[in-house]
Amino acid sequence: MLRKRLAYQLCSGGALSLLLLLATRAAPRAIAVSPQQLPQSASFERAFTIGRSNFSKLALLQDGKVAAITQPEQQFIIIMVPYQKDAIALADAALSHAKHPEIKALARTIKQTQTSTNQQLRSLYQRWYGTDVPDSLQLPEMATNTEILGIGGAMQADLTELETAPDFDRAFLEEMMQHQQMGVAMAQNILTSGDRPELRTLAEAIIQSQNAHIDTMQYWYHQWYLAGNREP
Repeated sequence: MLRKRLAYQLCSGGALSLLLLLATRAAPRAIAVSPQQLPQSASFERAFTIGRSNFSKLALLQDGKVAAITQPEQQFIIIMVPYQKDAIALADAALSHAKHPEIKALARTIKQTQTSTNQQLRSLYQRWYGTDVPDSLQLPEMATNTEILGIGGAMQADLTELETAPDFDRAFLEEMMQHQQMGVAMAQNILTSGDRPELRTLAEAIIQSQNAHIDTMQYWYHQWYLAGNREP
């Protein structure tokens, strides 16, 4: 689904790596849903285990030329903006298809929060780098060919897969929990690698809000699907 597509795009070729630390490095959860209890694609697992050693290879294709991206803040925003767009697309799907009113309410909150964060990230990028957030990336070793890593928003095929799932609510929780864990991991990374106070403040807000969302979804998932107490 969406996270699988994003993970594939970021890990394509084994060279471009996004630092997605394991969710266990975040604060402990009151009710934990282990990774083994959530279906995961191979590409998603790779995204959570690839180290940061190659992250410096992230590059832009500008005016036919490849320009390396070395600043962690720039890297973070370029990756986080499409991530936020995918979260908004997931939330929109939940608003249309979820049966549980609790999920619909959370989806509205996620959409509002992610939209605001996305706008702030775009504003910071424009102010710091003098241009809009790019929607195409390339690896330096690909400079002689045309293989571009597009990091646009949600793919319609992925949304269709989610929307046609036998149990939409369960599929949504599985998707969004892992998606939010990715966001927390990225935000935690910029706290240790970035220097700009404005972005650090925004990253702290991302961690706080998305950890709260994860806690809530884990509780529902446990109650509805793991405790033999499934609701309709």
